[in-house]
Amino acid sequence: MGLAKKTETQAESGTEAALARLQSNGTSASKATEYVNEKPTYRQRDFDREARGKSLCLLYGHAIGSCLVAGLQFEKREEAFAHMKFFVDAAMTEIFKDHA
Repeated sequence: MGLAKKTETQAESGTEAALARLQSNGTSASKATEYVNEKPTYRQRDFDREARGKSLCLLYGHAIGSCLVAGLQFEKREEAFAHMKFFVDAAMTEIFKDHA
């Protein structure tokens, strides 16, 4: 027994079919290629901002696992977070002298 072929017409594929579908929807092919030809604007990397973000992330990670914070007694979690923020801000100020 052989493989039965479907007699239904399959949707067209390929470049010509895509352009025909675009034109039938009222969109011209030139407008469709206009989006492809646009180049993204170049943005200069801000290395200082990246360094501050990485340092801040590292400091918070160390503050969470710090023995100093773990040894202090807190009634609420917010108090512990306030102390961690104080430690991290102090360290950031020491590392980056202009950190506010």
